[in-house]
Amino acid sequence: GLTVAENKTEAIFLHQKGKKPPQVHLRIGRVRVPVEAQMKYLGLILNGTWRFKEHFSRLAPRLKIISANLGKLMRNIGGPDMKARRLHAEIINSVALYDAPIWAEALAASRPLCAILRRAHRTVAVRVIRTYWTVSHVAATALAGMPPLELLAGWAIARRGAETLEAPGSTAPLPTMEWALARYKVWDEAVRLCLAEWAGRKTGTLTFRTTQVLTGHGCFGEYLCRIGKERTTQCHHCTADPHSAQHTPQDCLAWVAERGVVASEVRPDLSLPSFVNAMLGSERKWNPVTQFCETVIKKKEGAEEFRRQAEG
Repeated sequence: GLTVAENKTEAIFLHQKGKKPPQVHLRIGRVRVPVEAQMKYLGLILNGTWRFKEHFSRLAPRLKIISANLGKLMRNIGGPDMKARRLHAEIINSVALYDAPIWAEALAASRPLCAILRRAHRTVAVRVIRTYWTVSHVAATALAGMPPLELLAGWAIARRGAETLEAPGSTAPLPTMEWALARYKVWDEAVRLCLAEWAGRKTGTLTFRTTQVLTGHGCFGEYLCRIGKERTTQCHHCTADPHSAQHTPQDCLAWVAERGVVASEVRPDLSLPSFVNAMLGSERKWNPVTQFCETVIKKKEGAEEFRRQAEG
């Protein structure tokens, strides 16, 4: 028959938040088992209030190490393509979401716990899309096609029959409206309005300079002024103000020739939403957009470096 290791028995007392567990013990055979505040069971740290704070506190350093090591494999310039980067990112998911159905509800009710997962997830997401560390968790995960971990945890226990879509790298049911609207709210219209299609695409690799245009974090007056590298938001190439990511492909007079090339191959409208729709249309249209971003941003980087040297 089944033999229980009496000396390995542990016990906790489930109670409401703010109350203390009673100072009692159990008797298992000849062993006295004290009722503790928490216990480790199958890799989870359980406590009496069922809030998993200690579990996530211990998980955070592991996720930090894993995300840092993954970041070394995914450089902004060069390195693996988008498919391989997403595959690397799944490592974080598998570690972070261990036994998610048990703690998903507690996670959804706790902002501090969500923040622990978001920090690790963002570190990997910015590497997947080859961007600057200043890009937010929401923007990075949206462009990477990586649903936030708190949503993936919720999908593990989602009700059957909900409105769903297929998540990249996952077979879990995904509530379309919750992901695209409730969580991402009014982020960049360029991607928000076609988030499901963007996340589910099978082709198209983002480059470091393409991501600068899509996020606005790069050689743009608005961004450089915000981080203290420029005194104004003015464009150095045409004196327009403000100099935003939208201004570069759509209005800046310095890039008329480059704009004409991409407009002839993609579409006359070069707004950011139009850019994204074109990229999703086909790989044939994705490539001209990428080439435009690479050419223009590389020239802008050179001009910025020249100004820095001139200023001493």
